[in-house]
Amino acid sequence: MKVLCWILLFWATVCYGQNLDNLLETKRRDEKFFELIKNLDLNSPDVKLEYKVGTTSVGLKILQNDKYVAYWYPKGNTSARPEGQVATYYLGRFLKMNELIAPSEHYSLSGKPIETLVGFLENDKEDQDDEWKQKSIKDVLTLARMSLVRGTPVPGSIVYRLKNFEPYELVDYENNRFNTEHPIAKMIRADQPKPSDVILLELPDFERENNEVNTATEKDLAEELSQIMVLDMLSGQVDRFSGGNLEARFDKSEDNPQIGKFHFLMRDNGAALFTEVDVTDEMFQHYLDIVTRFDKKQIERVQMLMGLLEQSPEDVRQMLRMESNVSQLAERTRAVLNHVNEQIQKYGEEAVFF
Repeated sequence: MKVLCWILLFWATVCYGQNLDNLLETKRRDEKFFELIKNLDLNSPDVKLEYKVGTTSVGLKILQNDKYVAYWYPKGNTSARPEGQVATYYLGRFLKMNELIAPSEHYSLSGKPIETLVGFLENDKEDQDDEWKQKSIKDVLTLARMSLVRGTPVPGSIVYRLKNFEPYELVDYENNRFNTEHPIAKMIRADQPKPSDVILLELPDFERENNEVNTATEKDLAEELSQIMVLDMLSGQVDRFSGGNLEARFDKSEDNPQIGKFHFLMRDNGAALFTEVDVTDEMFQHYLDIVTRFDKKQIERVQMLMGLLEQSPEDVRQMLRMESNVSQLAERTRAVLNHVNEQIQKYGEEAVFF
């Protein structure tokens, strides 16, 4: 596996030089997202901004021709950081797991939309007892007012809106913990039987509207869940299991909308801390207990990432659209690879890889 990784790394640097963007996987949904934000005019009469409620962060819903197409949240939120949201998406594209992540990009507000944001924040009377929400309102309001005075934009991130549902049985949200006793949780552990690539697996809490038929197998969903856990370790995610952040969706077939597949979904990734969570942190260590079975192709990409971080750290930073340096990411990447190797030594490759 290491030999393959270095062949890929050599190929990447020779073919693409120092511009690593060509190593990012791009699918149709990504193209549609970038087309949306390229042509998005928040001052257009066809675009409406609404205040995003029911979350611990403050932000705006973006409606185009009355269709909810994206949401935006600003820098200054205590529980949602634009860098974490965007860098997680780009890191996921590098790991070739686009299908599991909501497209996201850095996006700044200017002019009248800032006035709209200020108006919403000044009239927000909800969650008065939520200390973190109130701090976010105060900090973002200060930033927005300052931007209006100075004529500068308010930085933030825009996230593509995807239809989703939450499989509540998989999380113990009150304790911010993953439910390790759930059947699918056991499928991503090397000391448990491997999931079937034939047996279909249903996810809890999906409400069928038209007798939809799921074709995702145990192996399909277990691989996806394992991939998410690895990405969370790399990105320093601290809020995946608090409720609303481990989600899923039903992808309808183009030929028959009644038939499709369940996929896990990483939508809100703003609690990823690319600088503040080291490998000794309790949450990082918790992930090591959760996942001991991996997608081999993903781990080969993680090995490739390690080589790039050692060879061209600044180019990796630019590829991931990070503001911070990548030293903490390199430390976590090394720790993930060490963890995988430890599991191989303990259980053998056949049990560790799907």
